[in-house]
Amino acid sequence: MLTVYNLYQDTLNLAEIYSQNILDPNLDPQLPANFLLSLKKLNRQIKIIPQDYLSILEELLTGEENFIILLQNSDELRASGGFMGSYARVEIVDGVVKNFYIQDIYEADGQFAGRVEAPPGVREYLSGEQGMRLPDANWEADFPQAAKQILVYFALGKEKQIDHVVAINATFFNQVLQNLGQIYVPDYQVNIDFNNFSAVARADRQEFFPGSKQKTNFLTAAFTQIKIRLSQLTFREKVNLFKVVKVNLAAKNILFYSSQENLQNIFLKNNWAGALNIDRDWYLYLLESNVGVNKANAQVSREVKINLDEEQIEITWHNQNSDQEYINYQRVILPTTVKVTKITQDRQEVTLKDEEIITNSLGQDFKQIGFLAPVAPQQKSTVTIQLINHSTNQPINLYLIKQSGLAATPYTIRYNQKVENFILESDHVVKLN
Repeated sequence: MLTVYNLYQDTLNLAEIYSQNILDPNLDPQLPANFLLSLKKLNRQIKIIPQDYLSILEELLTGEENFIILLQNSDELRASGGFMGSYARVEIVDGVVKNFYIQDIYEADGQFAGRVEAPPGVREYLSGEQGMRLPDANWEADFPQAAKQILVYFALGKEKQIDHVVAINATFFNQVLQNLGQIYVPDYQVNIDFNNFSAVARADRQEFFPGSKQKTNFLTAAFTQIKIRLSQLTFREKVNLFKVVKVNLAAKNILFYSSQENLQNIFLKNNWAGALNIDRDWYLYLLESNVGVNKANAQVSREVKINLDEEQIEITWHNQNSDQEYINYQRVILPTTVKVTKITQDRQEVTLKDEEIITNSLGQDFKQIGFLAPVAPQQKSTVTIQLINHSTNQPINLYLIKQSGLAATPYTIRYNQKVENFILESDHVVKLN
């Protein structure tokens, strides 16, 4: 059986380099509970493992834990990283995976017969007058809120008693494949790797509907071979894979939500929860959502210029697609003291926009402005946003929030006759004085 212990086995080997006599020889290291006990004993001596990691392991290696893992495609960008095309249901008992299966998101959506009113953006461009449905339920800027809503849909369907939600973007998955190399899927007689996985998974399939098994069968077969390959990793390959996980946690390509308060607090503390959680005086969150029901984001890049002296934000997109328009519902999330006075796209004023005060899962309020900002194939387009900050406090820092699933983006910040250039790959603080 696949156990969580397998992923950490070489951690013990590495630790034994520091001390050969710390691990208890009377414990069976194959048992996850004993692995955890040995690891905690070891850590008291050499202190190489952060306590937060141990707390997470202790929670997940003991008792029964049920997960929904959302498999998101960032080529069709959404707030929490990408369109949720499929999901995995995982049950772990005392560190051992007892149940694992993959389903198409429309299978679970087909179990839901109620109606949830759709928010702005979804209502106009995605709902088809059916309200908010499960495939679009990762719309909220605050992932804990989105995860709670997603769990409501699953609970009203056939997926019961879910403890945790994990969102994984294709970006992370492709980087994992890049480290694993080519993998053969015998059931389909095809080799998969980071270059072709997304295309192979979508090849030769019709529109999916509740009950369709074509995509889930392929994904299940592929993940079976990937699990086999993971069980064969060398120590060096595991180290490289841990580095990939660390980078993607910072880039928000992996997000966690737990209904267990102690775990959720750890995720919030480490910025792994995708929470809109800001206690700073000046911040900016640029949030894109592809409402064109296509994979246009695969060839869309952007750059952002912020002129704080003139209170102006400029976003320029370059759509390299030859045949796909990028229909972007753009949201700008700001302090409630900031007023947006004018929005233009390619010098034409944007008059249709949604403006509201939103509240995150921690009770904090934010101003959210949403509007449609399409970019034609093989074209560039620039949106300019004019602001007025009515706060009487002089901002000390500008806190920039990086969207899950969004590619690294060049930023230029102008303030107090200074210019700062950087690539936004994770949340970033610009010191203004």
